[in-house]
Amino acid sequence: MTNYYYIIAGLPNMVLDFKDNSSFSYRDVHDRIAENCSAKDMRLIEWLEFGMKQENLSSHTYRAIGKLKNNFLKGYYDFDRLVRNLYAARNAEILGKDPREFIIGCIPENCEDAAKIRNILSETDILEREKKIDRLRWDKINELAVFHYFDMDIILSLLAKAAIIERWNKMDKATGSEMFRKFVDEVRDTFKGINNENQ
Repeated sequence: MTNYYYIIAGLPNMVLDFKDNSSFSYRDVHDRIAENCSAKDMRLIEWLEFGMKQENLSSHTYRAIGKLKNNFLKGYYDFDRLVRNLYAARNAEILGKDPREFIIGCIPENCEDAAKIRNILSETDILEREKKIDRLRWDKINELAVFHYFDMDIILSLLAKAAIIERWNKMDKATGSEMFRKFVDEVRDTFKGINNENQ
């Protein structure tokens, strides 16, 4: 069995070694985690990273992830598909096309997440819209990983957040710094949660 406690316990020092977020690297976080993961765990990480590449996203990918025995990945990519479907539907409507031609699966009715996403998509400032979507994505990651101190879900959640930080480091330094500070604080809180569970 993978020692998730050991992996999490090792992350705060690694993260806090960065003087600021300018040297933050998703690959550094990935490699540190991968050193201590089993082959089974690495397959889940590979699925997470596979879905992060735009060219890999298709109905087949979403179906394949939905069949995995991991609740974090299923929940994360259900949310990801919802975000992308609502983006596609909005753009189709702007162009006067049928949204059903551009979405994967269906968009659930009376969905709280969908209402939040639609509200964000009404934002006219493109950069601000992207920030709000990724903050909502960050909150969803936290929701999916809550209380998962001792299993693979917390590891996947840290990698998903690290990918968001790196994206914003490349696009907008201020947002990257904000996400980095949240990441550091949340890793600290996770470590405290592990210690409290062991008392």
